[in-house]
Amino acid sequence: MTYLADRGLSTVTGKEFEAQVLAVARMLWPHTPSSGAENIEGRERDGVFHEEDVIHLIEATIDRSEGKARQDCRKLAKLAAEMRKTNVDKVVKCWFVTKHEPTDLQRSSSRTHGYPVHAVSFNQFQSKLINATEYIQARRLHKFGSVHSPNESNSDVDFVSVDLKERNSAITWRVSEIARELEAGGSISLTADYGAGKSMIFRELFRTLSDRYLNGKSSKFPVHVNLREHSGAQYPDEILERHARIIGFSSTTQLVRAWRAGYVILLLDGFDEITSLGFQGRWSKLQELRFRGLQAVREMIAQQPSGAGVAVAGREYYFDSHKELQQCLGVFSALEVTLNDFTQEQVDTLLTNSGVPTAITPAWLPKRPLFVATLALRGHLAGVHKLEASVGEGWNELIQRICERESRISGQLDAITIRRVLERVSTISRGLDGDAILSRKNLTSAFMDICGYEPDEQGILLLERLPGLGVANSGTESRAFVDQDFECALGAAEVAQFFVEPWSSGGDIERTIRPLSAIGIAVVKAMLKDDQRANNVQPAIDRSEPTSALRLDLVQSGLALGAVLASNVLVRDIHIREIDLSGPCNSSGLIYFTECIIDHLEVDPSSELCSRSRLQGCLIRTIAGAHSAGDIPFLLDNECMVDEFSDGVRTNADILEADLPLPVRVLMVITRKLFLQSGRARKENAFYRGLDTNAQRYVSDVLEILISEGLTSKDKNGGEPLYVKNRHEIARMSKILSAPETSTDPLVARVKALA
Repeated sequence: MTYLADRGLSTVTGKEFEAQVLAVARMLWPHTPSSGAENIEGRERDGVFHEEDVIHLIEATIDRSEGKARQDCRKLAKLAAEMRKTNVDKVVKCWFVTKHEPTDLQRSSSRTHGYPVHAVSFNQFQSKLINATEYIQARRLHKFGSVHSPNESNSDVDFVSVDLKERNSAITWRVSEIARELEAGGSISLTADYGAGKSMIFRELFRTLSDRYLNGKSSKFPVHVNLREHSGAQYPDEILERHARIIGFSSTTQLVRAWRAGYVILLLDGFDEITSLGFQGRWSKLQELRFRGLQAVREMIAQQPSGAGVAVAGREYYFDSHKELQQCLGVFSALEVTLNDFTQEQVDTLLTNSGVPTAITPAWLPKRPLFVATLALRGHLAGVHKLEASVGEGWNELIQRICERESRISGQLDAITIRRVLERVSTISRGLDGDAILSRKNLTSAFMDICGYEPDEQGILLLERLPGLGVANSGTESRAFVDQDFECALGAAEVAQFFVEPWSSGGDIERTIRPLSAIGIAVVKAMLKDDQRANNVQPAIDRSEPTSALRLDLVQSGLALGAVLASNVLVRDIHIREIDLSGPCNSSGLIYFTECIIDHLEVDPSSELCSRSRLQGCLIRTIAGAHSAGDIPFLLDNECMVDEFSDGVRTNADILEADLPLPVRVLMVITRKLFLQSGRARKENAFYRGLDTNAQRYVSDVLEILISEGLTSKDKNGGEPLYVKNRHEIARMSKILSAPETSTDPLVARVKALA
């Protein structure tokens, strides 16, 4: 059987079109395998099909002229009359099949030869095999994977094109190019992390391929299957028939028949969301579980007719290795692509499409479609005034939305339970040495701590595909958080719980060795800002161990909330990535840091917090805010070792003496502190230090411009404002800083206008 493996109907030749028509006819009338083109009385007939009670005669053409229609219909009518004489017990039906919808003149020609001739387009003829138009209409009304509006309505999020990157290559693909590859019979494997937009890409592929079919540009139509709706399926036919019933398409057997005939382009979304039966709680055979669970999918891909494409999508880290992915899915020769993060332009487009045209993207936001749409449509990005409380509350909202989505997918646990499991996994991870590699035992322990029972098959599937976790080492069964901010935002909940209920909390949270990041502390603050129990952090500190990261988390959370520290506090032998000892401090005692390793320390010698802090025998890589130990003699003892004072007071002084407009010089100082120094954020007062009165009056205006340009976001969650840098803009700001005199960046022009 010949199919148009690499050409759409728009470029098909007459012979190729005829082959397509005959392929459909053979599926419609399969009782006589030898049926097809015949030479009768010295003239070639495109198709003659003998059924028990009916003889079907076919002429097929790509010619739209009336003359060709008249000629073919005359041939059909004459042959039908002759067939009737020798087959008196059979009905003879004539079919005149055109590439496009028959014109009025062509239809008229079919009725003028004394015998009825059915003039139909290829799509109409194919609809006798399956009504693909009806399928497409029914499929459009059903959800596409995880694509839906993150607000309370049911409206879809408009598609925003994301670059598809070929595996181990710099080559990128557009959706339209992937669609043509599928029409040509190609195989596609799309893998990406949570929220990267896999289902959105597949929905757009369905739309593109559907439009091409409905417009007569392709003989193949797409079938989009949400694989999570087919757990336990053992055969490809079972998946297709169940899929038809789910979307309300009545012709279930027709869908299977069309697939086997090679007219279906398969879009299989969510290989990581399908399970098998009979493997409850058996971690030791998890690879076997995945292989068995995907049996029907694997067979479906293997049985896909040549010339009809197939695409499959799922989370990147579901399998232990790339080799396992290939074996479980049978995609050894597929084009493998993944998704890049959003660019700022794509983020802006998505926000506009989501009905938030004036929103400003916070700098801390991961550039993932689901993340951006979630926060935008929940109102967290609706203008600068809403951004003042966005960091902690935004991450808190984001985590909740992720867990709600996972609950819908798993169907076993509610969102609250899933969130608690994720939070416990984060706490366990922060208690591990080195690269914080999570074993299956760690994941099982987290599940059992929260749920009270061992995970069954659905629980194992949930743990295997927890968002934010990736394969630690290829070929192993270990997992690790791929984003520190996400890990710390999750870890905030159990710190907050210990903060207000130290007597009823404990266990893993007391054994953490890696402190929360600034994002994590912001989430703790957002959770406890209205809790009266958070006014005094001393009881929680007293219940924690000095060498536990929990002690430092409590200290920093208490400082962020303005809570009371009633006595001296000791933090000992902790590796601290960054800490800010500037700003206020509601303490009657001192805070001692003893024998700690501190990567980056921010100080303000004039602040209350700095004056109440003491560092003893600490190794400090960089200190910002002081030129030398002489500026902070009360803070460092003689045993402390400092690699570098990086505040660059002299460097900033050089900038302020440069031949530039004063507002631009202020921009340069702020840029150095926010973008080039270690740490994700800076308190507002840090930008005023080292500036005289004339320069200080421009700080507020420059910061507002940076916010409006999406270069930083402002978090003022009940305390001193905190500015978080947009890490995706570091290269841009470094370029400005390197040559401010000749910079043509619009940011510099806007700041110059302040002078």
